[in-house]
Amino acid sequence: MSEQKIKELLKESAKLMPRQFQFLNECNYVFTKYNVSKQEYFYIASLDKCPSSMQEISSKHGISPQQLSRLSNSLEAKGLITRKINKDNHRMLQSELTETGLKLLNSIKKELIANIENKFSLLSSPDIDECIIALKKVNEIFSKIS
Repeated sequence: MSEQKIKELLKESAKLMPRQFQFLNECNYVFTKYNVSKQEYFYIASLDKCPSSMQEISSKHGISPQQLSRLSNSLEAKGLITRKINKDNHRMLQSELTETGLKLLNSIKKELIANIENKFSLLSSPDIDECIIALKKVNEIFSKIS
């Protein structure tokens, strides 16, 4: 690929990033309302379907073991997760959502989705169709380079 095309791709990507961050920051009120940080939310969201080892969470979210330990302590103190020794590997700690954590996660998800739906409801039907096609293509491309 030519250098010029790569430069144009980087330029367009750079335009998108601040908008994405602004969009995400507009969701901060939801996290504040439920007394969780974005990091805590993403941590508990990663436990939604199944328990995970601390190592898996650390590598998945790019969080240092020290940061993860602080997050885990905070979430455990709030009653949102439990940590247990993995029965198959006694050297491994495993985090699991509590019932309270699952309820909180579902409440936050519901509000975030409502916020996003509200934003997208401002678009016309053809704009939504274009957006869907573009996002599918972007996801396809990122799956190739990730």
